[in-house]
Amino acid sequence: MDWEQDASRTERIAALDARQRFLTAALALRRLRAAVLDVGLPADWGVPAELVGGLFATLAAEPTQELAEAVHGQVAELLETPVFGPFEMEPEFVEQVQLEALSGLVMMDEGLPELDVEQADYIVYRVRAMADYTDGMISDSLRMDPDEEPHQRYLDRLGAEVRAYGLGYFGSRNLEREFACHAAIVDPGSAGSFFTSAVGREQARLCDEFGAELVPVLRRFRSTDFPLS
Repeated sequence: MDWEQDASRTERIAALDARQRFLTAALALRRLRAAVLDVGLPADWGVPAELVGGLFATLAAEPTQELAEAVHGQVAELLETPVFGPFEMEPEFVEQVQLEALSGLVMMDEGLPELDVEQADYIVYRVRAMADYTDGMISDSLRMDPDEEPHQRYLDRLGAEVRAYGLGYFGSRNLEREFACHAAIVDPGSAGSFFTSAVGREQARLCDEFGAELVPVLRRFRSTDFPLS
């Protein structure tokens, strides 16, 4: 299976209603939340951590008109920061992951209150891309990966559905989360307030767990003594 040219991803998202598409995209972006809030953004981007944290918190709710208006106000403030200004920037690996998270938040605002299929699919696709990018950077690095053995044990135990994609640790973990979130979102029992339900809280927790695993990797690559290749 090709994770990029994956028609099944688009088909799954196309079968969702607007609320379910919102939840799918919000949970995908949540997997990158720690990359922004716990690793920390470059100071010259001028993005207040509390603003981004507030945006993620706002998105952990049902997609109402009130939520759309709140997100619009927060994103308008985000777009005023220097990182979205006219200056040229060639982001390194860590900054690229963080930019994807911020850009995803902006795209959420553009689609609310009814995120369309293309917008939701693109957000999910880009989170896949960042997970695979992380695996590639680890593989290409000259420094030994301290988590290589447990990550390989995880890959050795993968089920057939995820294994078919032939991804590394973070790519596979992200797919597991993506598939689990989809199953929870389409379950008839999630028709109420998703993020306050037991299943919604559990999916959010597992997405946060994925993000927490990214943090030490990103911090190592941001370190000035970390040889990239």
